[in-house]
Amino acid sequence: MDTVSIDDQDTNVMVVTDPTNGRVQRFNLDAYTEDNFVNFAPQTLTVPVVFDSWSVSGNVPLDMISVWYRFGLTEEFRQMPQEAALPATRTIQFRVKVQLDTRKFIHSDWNISKLRVHGRMA
Repeated sequence: MDTVSIDDQDTNVMVVTDPTNGRVQRFNLDAYTEDNFVNFAPQTLTVPVVFDSWSVSGNVPLDMISVWYRFGLTEEFRQMPQEAALPATRTIQFRVKVQLDTRKFIHSDWNISKLRVHGRMA
């Protein structure tokens, strides 16, 4: 473990040596925090909807993924259980977080190809 300065900002790195292949690799550990998320645009619906579950397609382990929501832009995001009905709403914004694990960082071709949030009219 080491810290380097990149663009005048200290960054945590892990250096891994591979004597078999004669190489040294440096991985940015700051990428493996809970700040790895994507916010989706807020949605305004014409009728109230109850969102009751979510699922993903891709090869990221499910225990590393969480879906968050908020009903208003000034609210804090709250974690959405994978199967539990939220109160009916006309406005909602989703966020997907991936908690990367430094023990699994070698697997570099992870992806989420689809996020599905299941809902029904209230």
